[in-house]
Amino acid sequence: MRICMISGESNPFLKTGGLGDVVYSLSKKLVTYKHPTSIIMPYYRKIACDTKGCILSRVADFNVKMNWRNQSCQVFKTNYEGINFYFIKNDQYFTCRDDAYGYDDDAERFAFFQLAAMQLIHDLKLPFDVIHVHDWQSSMIPLIYHQFYENKLVRNPKFILTIHNSLFIGYTHRNNLYDFFNISTEYYDNGLTRFNDSIGYLKTGIMTADKVTTVSPTHAEELLKGWDGSGLQGSFELRRQDLSGIINGIDTKEWDPRIDPMIRHNYSIKNALEVRSKCKEEFAKALGFAHPEYPLFVCVSRLSYQKGIDLITGAIPELVRRNCNIYILGTGQKEIENEVLSLQARFPENVVAQIAFRNDLAHIAYSSADFFLIPSRYEPCGLTQMYSHRYGAIPLARATGGLVDSIIAYNGNNEDVADGILFNDYSLDGFLWACNLAINLYYNQDKMNKIIHNGMKANHTWTKSFKEYVALYKKVVGK
Repeated sequence: MRICMISGESNPFLKTGGLGDVVYSLSKKLVTYKHPTSIIMPYYRKIACDTKGCILSRVADFNVKMNWRNQSCQVFKTNYEGINFYFIKNDQYFTCRDDAYGYDDDAERFAFFQLAAMQLIHDLKLPFDVIHVHDWQSSMIPLIYHQFYENKLVRNPKFILTIHNSLFIGYTHRNNLYDFFNISTEYYDNGLTRFNDSIGYLKTGIMTADKVTTVSPTHAEELLKGWDGSGLQGSFELRRQDLSGIINGIDTKEWDPRIDPMIRHNYSIKNALEVRSKCKEEFAKALGFAHPEYPLFVCVSRLSYQKGIDLITGAIPELVRRNCNIYILGTGQKEIENEVLSLQARFPENVVAQIAFRNDLAHIAYSSADFFLIPSRYEPCGLTQMYSHRYGAIPLARATGGLVDSIIAYNGNNEDVADGILFNDYSLDGFLWACNLAINLYYNQDKMNKIIHNGMKANHTWTKSFKEYVALYKKVVGK
């Protein structure tokens, strides 16, 4: 089968989070097993500045009609690790911007991107069996196809929508259905695109894709129950028979402590306990902790309330009282950044915060942490717990979404099988209960060592997930 991924981002050229990792890793797996795969994404400024050593060939020039606008589009192509990458270039919408998202005209920018992606497939006569779209940035594509391209492509593809974060809807005014997409507002009036008195890109994709997936089985059930807080449970219920959850995998070559060039000392499961203690000691001293021997709790995350950072900040005084060190790395909401920095100033011997997005520091942190904090309000899948397992850090997470599907919870007596710590209630008391369990575990090294080894043995490769996606592709195209 020939697969096309359409996404707002993808490793190795640009990623802002797990979406970029997943699109790339799944595509690599598909190519490995002889399914020709392409990725269509915007041509951002950061790609223009760093092409990862690839030569980009200009393969198409055309105008994209957006009602009264005719926006120019250039398409560049390269092949990276067997994947065909197509980059949609427009200076106004992408090349002149420093970031991928976060602009007032994001709805217009990604309307252009989606229209251009479908025009590219048409004009270059690309014969895809499945077009796999991801999140709101490409969720309008099934509707665009049915409006303008049905029976006009080399093949009539089927459409899979994968939802990585259901809280990002992609809103725009109802009139923009026609103003951006040249599509009649009757599709607003009949409810197909309408959500919260606006056009909802993600809602449209849910209603028009052939199949809808999210990134863990537990999160699929949460979506049906409305636990994500998006308000889309009615739409999910309508598509219940076409909704499934397939948990993500990770790129085990990029995340491998045996060969990782970013960490201080490489190690395997055979010598992890000894070498990780060296990594932790050197990392703690470099950060300036007064007592490097204390339990080290690490959080590498987007600093947002969705990620539960308020529980971490609320718990820090008690963790300091219990002689723990806390390291926080990430960027996000300014008020949370400021609160984290104020706690560092208040507890300089025990708290270090770095307000930055640093992949190298993240790798070092995974190799050094005793416990990795993931107290999310909700977490569709999560990758950090998988990276933690891989590097021998014990994930401490809230029991939600993919965290439930990928962590075997320690209960005080099941160290032979457990590989992490889970707590249920989203509350400071619930989080502190889990932290107390972790601290007690830290001072029972025999049990802790077993849990570390269990985590490092966990299978988070793409093999199982890849097979589930291929089965879904075959089902939807009738093979």
